[in-house]
Amino acid sequence: MSCAFVLDAACVPGGNVLEGVTTVTLRPQRNVAVEVAPPPLEDASKGSSRIGVTAVSPHLDELDMTLIRLLMADGRMSNRELAAAAGVSNATVGARIRRLVDDRVLIFTALFDWEAAGYEWFAIAKFGVEGRSPRAVAEELASLPHCQAVALVFGDYDILAYFLVTNRTELHRLIEAGLASVAGISSVSIDLATESTVTGLGRQFFLARGPTSITMPNPVVDLDELDIGIMHELLSDGRQSSRNIARRLDVSEGTVRARIHAMVAGGLMRIVAMVEPFALGLIGVVASVGLRVERAQTATVIAKIRELPQTIFVAVTVGSADISVTIGAADQSDMLDIVLNQIRTLPGVRSTETLQMVEVVRFSPYLKRLD
Repeated sequence: MSCAFVLDAACVPGGNVLEGVTTVTLRPQRNVAVEVAPPPLEDASKGSSRIGVTAVSPHLDELDMTLIRLLMADGRMSNRELAAAAGVSNATVGARIRRLVDDRVLIFTALFDWEAAGYEWFAIAKFGVEGRSPRAVAEELASLPHCQAVALVFGDYDILAYFLVTNRTELHRLIEAGLASVAGISSVSIDLATESTVTGLGRQFFLARGPTSITMPNPVVDLDELDIGIMHELLSDGRQSSRNIARRLDVSEGTVRARIHAMVAGGLMRIVAMVEPFALGLIGVVASVGLRVERAQTATVIAKIRELPQTIFVAVTVGSADISVTIGAADQSDMLDIVLNQIRTLPGVRSTETLQMVEVVRFSPYLKRLD
């Protein structure tokens, strides 16, 4: 029986990550599925599940917005660094950040790349419903394994859902057993993403409604119980210091720094500052837009859509659409302008199908593409 080992700290590349490390330990290399519980919902997000009716936070002044912009660029900036950049005192920065976090406008957490976590397929499923409440069907869909998000929508379908699956066998099981077991579904259309991108807006867009456990079936970085503990700490508060995490987990600060660096450098995790866009009043309408395009124009259309500041997610898909896009707009008029005048008129776009989300039943924000 052979056993591979990796260095816990001293051989991790990078400079300041290893400051303060005085000992090196060896840990067995493991390549097994892991599961991390998300933060309690009251610690993650608040507000109505209905899109666009979350109460807008109290007025944010120029300093609030400056701090938000700085933290969204680098969620690990210290109060000292923020104070220097904004030209205010450390105490003022601390008080402002505490208020923004308490109001759930600003969230510090960790994101995980779903491909690096071991998922091969991202499935976008649209459902028509008959003889049963769409919300009841949506709640049952949300209980299926690997369901990341479910929303009630306006359009040609009643429900939109997103699933992550590891392989074709699991995809087949989801379709033939999981979806087939849900009563009330009259029609199903599934698009499989072959290439996907979450934009900067998408990675900063935080909405948590009944988030599921974060399961990593085959992570690119070998993980153990300490790594899982560190992930859990960062999910709850991505801005807390390595020293604080080390104290809570009873390990050295250098070990925590090394473990975080390994997960970040391996492309599995990113520590971020995110905003609740509804609380900020930045987004009032969210829609999924499916595009049929001329094959030769796909790459050009994708590039143009990525440039739109309202784009949250874009994927090349196989199924009823060639491209799937998620858009966040200020209001209904803004959404119509984006779809009709900025997307529909792109050369190569033959048709579009828009599903406007009206109520979120489940949304787990922690697994996203990070490239």
